[in-house]
Amino acid sequence: MSLMSNEFDTKKIHSGYDPKNFGYSATVPIFQSVAFDLENTERADQIVRNELPGSFMYSRVSNPTVDIFEKRINDLDGGVGAVAVASGMAAITYAVLNVAEGGGRIIAPLDIYGASLDEFRTLLPKYNINFDFVENISDFDKIQELIRPDTKAIYVESVSNPITNIADISQLAELAHKNKIPLIVDNTFPTPYLFNPIKFGADIVVYSSTKGISGHGNVVSGIIVDGGKFEWTKEKFPQFFEPELTLDEEGREDSSFVGVFGKKAFIAHLRTKYLRLMGAVLNPFAAYLGLLGLETLSERINKEVLTALKIAQYFRKK
Repeated sequence: MSLMSNEFDTKKIHSGYDPKNFGYSATVPIFQSVAFDLENTERADQIVRNELPGSFMYSRVSNPTVDIFEKRINDLDGGVGAVAVASGMAAITYAVLNVAEGGGRIIAPLDIYGASLDEFRTLLPKYNINFDFVENISDFDKIQELIRPDTKAIYVESVSNPITNIADISQLAELAHKNKIPLIVDNTFPTPYLFNPIKFGADIVVYSSTKGISGHGNVVSGIIVDGGKFEWTKEKFPQFFEPELTLDEEGREDSSFVGVFGKKAFIAHLRTKYLRLMGAVLNPFAAYLGLLGLETLSERINKEVLTALKIAQYFRKK
């Protein structure tokens, strides 16, 4: 039984990696290196200003093995960029901090993953990020009532953990965009194999890649994918429009993240300000394990779907 096209299976194995750039190694090498040779100060400055794609300086910011993992997931999701982190909770936290930097409100359902709910209720409010919870994420009238001038996003799980309620991503995206706020979707349960939130209007997708993506219970990891379609505004999201010292150079009029990265402003800001400064970095070996797990994603998920169907059919007869 095949649920997706062969294109997905090709991407899950090959995306983001060109063997000729890595000594023609058939598998992705593990770059277990903290730092990388900069050659000279001019090249170092170019790397800092993000002018040399594919170049690396320090593994707290980016690493070749991790970079391939990021590109592969991003390609499967159809985003403009991705950042891998040390856990699914780090992915959720960074995405929320990045969108609501400085304070604001986020709307979320109550049937989300327990650790996420705990963080949203007890920790993030201490950083002036508050949450308005809804019993039913499909109650669109109630969600509209909760949206205020300082609401920064709607957050939802595509399939809730562990109750498995299914969210209407298209309707939520339409509602969010009507109010000029992004939709953040935790797509951990379906994985990009069963569901692609960006195709249905989601702006930011997060994963605990510990689970279905890696699949073998041997690595903790998370990833954030930027859909690149949301129009950030200076009034509501000033963090993306502020001058950034690391992007400043002679002759550049706008050194903000929007000015330099355009549609990639969200993910570039997240990498520069949250991954680099807060440091929930995915190590190269963990990324390698994630890449190995990803290669069997469709085979594993197909088997899980068939097994779940058989169980459902069995109980239906009882």
